[in-house]
Amino acid sequence: MHNLDKLLEKLNEAIKDKENLKFDYGFTFRHINFSTKRYYQGIFNNILLAISAYKHKYPLPCWIGFHQAKNLKISILKGSKGTPIIVNKYYNIYKKNNQRVEITEQEALEDPTIEVIRQFYNTAEYVFNIQQTDAKPEDFLLEPNPQYDEIDKLLMDYCQREQIEIVKGNKNSYLPKEDKIRLVDKTLYYDLDCYYSSFAHECAHSTGAEHRLNRELICKGAVEDKTGIQKYSQEEVIAELASTFLTNEYGIEHLDYSAVYIRSFLQTANIKEIWNISSIAQKAANYIKGGIYEN
Repeated sequence: MHNLDKLLEKLNEAIKDKENLKFDYGFTFRHINFSTKRYYQGIFNNILLAISAYKHKYPLPCWIGFHQAKNLKISILKGSKGTPIIVNKYYNIYKKNNQRVEITEQEALEDPTIEVIRQFYNTAEYVFNIQQTDAKPEDFLLEPNPQYDEIDKLLMDYCQREQIEIVKGNKNSYLPKEDKIRLVDKTLYYDLDCYYSSFAHECAHSTGAEHRLNRELICKGAVEDKTGIQKYSQEEVIAELASTFLTNEYGIEHLDYSAVYIRSFLQTANIKEIWNISSIAQKAANYIKGGIYEN
């Protein structure tokens, strides 16, 4: 069995009893490590943390590793179980004259004839929610801070870079044959969260074009059989995961529409399916951001 498959099998426990998963405005795909004050990277990890937070009714999306808590003199409550996330790590292989040599990193830096080969691998690490510690949760409250100008620039820059024309219409959609994004006029939205969530969703669809990431885009009107319906639904999940991840990154949380596809998918998908779809959605989000890689 592939190492990734073995790792995903171990993570199955994290998604048990997810069938009753629901969404509200307290459900986020943007979780923060309050030791580093940095957001956790990757759609898959944020899904695992979101499911865990919802299942255990943790009100804050704030987490910490065991050793991080120890360094900050924060105690993990007795009996607490951590939530697993996947971390991408690496080790170096050193070669000289095409032969592997056992030397230190410092020795390799000092010898220009040494070839350094970086080997990446995935491993599981466990983190604990702030509610599982003796820290005061009120010290870690995050104020909403939507960055509308920033996400507008991101999406407009993407469309300009990819030469995607934005046209006004009576409904939002990506038009694959014309490579255009049709959007309802911004002034007709009841809030900007809704507008940018819709904009990001259609941008995510556009990343699947043949000359971009080459996903099989399914037009809703062309769905005729069960396979077509499944592919259309899958593409909607990909677009929603990518757009929700992007908008959450800019402080925008608008999940009433997103919930329909994401909740349905998460309730029925196994861990490998969640990994696969998350990976595809991550590629879409990264493409919009200009190829920025996130684990």
